[in-house]
Amino acid sequence: MEKTLKIKSIENFFSIIIISAILFTNFAIENSKYITYIYIVTSIAILYSIFLIVKKPLLLKKIFINSCTIWIALFAIEMFCYGYYGLYQNQYSLEFHLLNLIYIFSIIIILLNSEGDLQIILLKSTGLVILALSMYIVVLNDLNIISIINNETSSRLGTTNVGNVNTTAMSYIFLLIPSIYAIFVEKNIKCIPIALIGIIFMLFTGSKKGILSLLIIAATIGVGNSKNQKRIISNLIKVIILIGILLLICYYIPQLNSLIWKRLISMVNSITNYDSMSQSSTNLRITFIITAFTKAWNKPFFGHGWGSFAMTYGYSPLYKTYLYTHNNYAEILFSFGLVGFVLYYWLPAKVIIMLLKKNKNEKEMSELDKKRLTQSKLYCALFVIILLFIDFGTVSCYSSILGFLGFSIAHMVLKDNQKIGDIK
Repeated sequence: MEKTLKIKSIENFFSIIIISAILFTNFAIENSKYITYIYIVTSIAILYSIFLIVKKPLLLKKIFINSCTIWIALFAIEMFCYGYYGLYQNQYSLEFHLLNLIYIFSIIIILLNSEGDLQIILLKSTGLVILALSMYIVVLNDLNIISIINNETSSRLGTTNVGNVNTTAMSYIFLLIPSIYAIFVEKNIKCIPIALIGIIFMLFTGSKKGILSLLIIAATIGVGNSKNQKRIISNLIKVIILIGILLLICYYIPQLNSLIWKRLISMVNSITNYDSMSQSSTNLRITFIITAFTKAWNKPFFGHGWGSFAMTYGYSPLYKTYLYTHNNYAEILFSFGLVGFVLYYWLPAKVIIMLLKKNKNEKEMSELDKKRLTQSKLYCALFVIILLFIDFGTVSCYSSILGFLGFSIAHMVLKDNQKIGDIK
């Protein structure tokens, strides 16, 4: 027994390190400049996945009959057909998407092998990546961070070799979910330093979606972790107070005033005074989203093709470049049609049904089991709600692994806890 536990502990250690390396690579340095490092991480991920399958042959069956695997494979095939054979082939990189698929499937294999330790592995992996990503940003932008701290500039911090500040902010939000959940639901105060580091660096990106996502996480935990209606009202009041405190902090701290407060006010003004001719960031995005949803019905079933919106309607005279819709729902509907839309969102829809489905044996369950099941559903709900919210302001289907990974994690956690209830 002791030997088995020791082997399991070693296995979990390697799982944490490999998942951390994969996430850090995808979130920060997935670029040709670091090709040697990328090859090393990819090779280790493949070899470790093969090792787990050879050690536990039944894992192969779990992979092939897994809804997550089928979902990712089907949409990847559609993206390949549209990208490789489509009108805008220069926008599609087969190597890049194969690399992302290797990363996603490696993490899924590792988590399927975790046998009850899934949330622990994710908590430690995401915590390590928060530290690594933050240190990397400091090194990459050393002069920038000093000037921000001294309030010498309103520049947003967080651009990496993978994407801009908004991309980094979404990475932080994804990485923060396990830590915030551990702090407020499991009362694990050891996670507070990691969470604070992640939140601080996320705030310095100046991302409006980032701060709104944090507030949604707080509201979801406040409601989902309540035992009765009275507690829900109490927690919502706390969330409202928290929102007020955050807004005051953003207003009175000079660095955050320029990075977040003014941008939030500008966003509200752009929405309330929408002008389709305006080239401001928010107005431009609203115009693109409306155009995409309207024009999508010209080819409703199979769409216009990979990246077609940017090339047909996405040119911005102000930025002098072709831009995508900044909305995953609109982008998928326009590019891949209703078929692609259903292919991408059927697993999230399935997870939502699983979350809403009541347990048949709830009356017979112990209070401890009821609590475990409720907390398990809350954990999954955080990933689903945040990812669905993020999709309103970004396109996640083309190059990011966040959506595929987040929805897969939610599905696997629910499946992993079947023994608690009868979630089918």
